[in-house]
Amino acid sequence: MSTLPDDELLRENPYPFFAIERDYERALQTIPIADLRAEIEAAQWLAMDVADVPGDSRAVAELQLEALIVELERRKRLWTIREADPLRPAWPRRDPELKARVEAVKAAWPIARFCRELLAMQLHQSGRNRWTGRCPLPGHDDCSPSFVVYGESDTCWCYGCQRGGDVLTLTGYVLGLERFYDRLERLEREAGIVKENVA
Repeated sequence: MSTLPDDELLRENPYPFFAIERDYERALQTIPIADLRAEIEAAQWLAMDVADVPGDSRAVAELQLEALIVELERRKRLWTIREADPLRPAWPRRDPELKARVEAVKAAWPIARFCRELLAMQLHQSGRNRWTGRCPLPGHDDCSPSFVVYGESDTCWCYGCQRGGDVLTLTGYVLGLERFYDRLERLEREAGIVKENVA
């Protein structure tokens, strides 16, 4: 049992479940490029959302964003090196509708409603626009309420397992969906948001 305070533990190893950096980098390499770009955009919006949230959540969000950007730059360098290769796949274009889709999902699923209805959590008011409860994330047997929901920024953070984020991040943890677009489409289905087919 460690006696280090939470912020010292975070500085010592900021990765969820105390994974090592090499494992985290290896996991990043399995994300398709289109999802990686979408993940970076969503992480940038999330970092802005958690700017005023106390605790470690901003530090972790920034660390994850930095790791995603490093991985995208690494792939861009490899892609450029293969410039003369006729079999080189095209670099995926940015999704112009992504921000609107993410905003629609977040409007349909405010974080407190998402935790209560989809994760079946019991939340207890612990301040204005702030709730606590036991962590619902897989792999964390939370004995005392260490999961905090921040209504103002529409984010959450578990001070036990050092994980959190917005509804998209939580959907990935709970359902094991690694692809960003899979998480987005799942929440769109749950909210009854119908995408128009473009012919």
